[in-house]
Amino acid sequence: MRKTEERIAWIDFAKFLGILFVLMMHADLKIPFVSHLGGTFYVSIFFVLAGYTYQPKQEPFGCFLKRKAKRLLLPYFGYNAFLYLFFFVKDYILSGAGITEGTLTEALRRVFGILYSRNSVYLPNSVFDVNIMTILNSPTWFLTALFVSSVLFEIFYRICGTDWKKIAVDNVLIMAIGICIVYISPILLPWSLDSAFIFEIFIGVGYVLRKEMEEMRGKAVKKGSNESEEVIDKRIKNKKKVVALILFLLTIILSSKNGTVNLSVNNFGKMVSVGIAVSVFSATGIIFLCQLISEHIPKGAALIGQHSLIIMSLHMFVFMFIKTGINKIAPDLLQQDTIAADFAKTMMVVATMAVLTIGEMTVQYYHIRRKAGRGNNDAEK
Repeated sequence: MRKTEERIAWIDFAKFLGILFVLMMHADLKIPFVSHLGGTFYVSIFFVLAGYTYQPKQEPFGCFLKRKAKRLLLPYFGYNAFLYLFFFVKDYILSGAGITEGTLTEALRRVFGILYSRNSVYLPNSVFDVNIMTILNSPTWFLTALFVSSVLFEIFYRICGTDWKKIAVDNVLIMAIGICIVYISPILLPWSLDSAFIFEIFIGVGYVLRKEMEEMRGKAVKKGSNESEEVIDKRIKNKKKVVALILFLLTIILSSKNGTVNLSVNNFGKMVSVGIAVSVFSATGIIFLCQLISEHIPKGAALIGQHSLIIMSLHMFVFMFIKTGINKIAPDLLQQDTIAADFAKTMMVVATMAVLTIGEMTVQYYHIRRKAGRGNNDAEK
């Protein structure tokens, strides 16, 4: 497999596809059939990949929590603090509104939204449904959801041990628990605690998938001990092609009957179990597809995939500035159903990915330089 900066390129490309469809959805950019297919995996792919890349470590559970918190919660609170301060200055200071009873209530609601980490407390279409993540931070729910589901998976892994087949069986029980919680819970629980068991299933699927692939390759090598690596790889690729095709067909059939899925608000379509199946089938199919083209992954796409976390968290913030510019030039263009509007939305998606990727790379570059300089100073002392 070709790697991008010591990373597996096909994994970064899978993340790129996921984040691409996230941005397309939030930009209201719809492409017939393609957007529908992308909507089946654009969030679940990140959970499945988290399981696929999971590497157990011999460390105390507290160290695991600290490592995951640094990876997911530190960015969550960091990005949200930035957005909160930006809109506090913009809405209450620069606008001249000042701090009144009304603005104070809204400011406190924004804090509550950050702490609750859900776009609303009540289920969609509820008469009590009120958005609480109102500072373009609603996509950051994913970070706390991934943290909680990763912690759950770590707990179950430590209970089950290294027997991945036992993990696969236990996932069926966990799925039943998750479905019951989603059906029973009258509200959206903070930090996706209501749907975390289902997200844990996605992580488990990714982990089991990698183990299954490793075992399948081992059996293929053993069965064709006199065959070359190229022949064995070709046979495995042919199996992946068939499985991927079946998975995509199942995804299309089931999703057309079950309806759309929106994991952020516990919308799994008409049936939760079918929505879970669609999310798993489509994400697994995308993984196989990316593996099949692993030698032809575009470097730029893989690079964007590496920075999917910041793009997920701040893309709506960047959208705001681009939309403002577009509306200055061509008022109401983005509300039209025209080729020009679709082109503008496409450019908005592309520009946002480029800005955030380059921005984070720049910050990382100066951070590495400063760290290197600090190391040199310590060495001189």
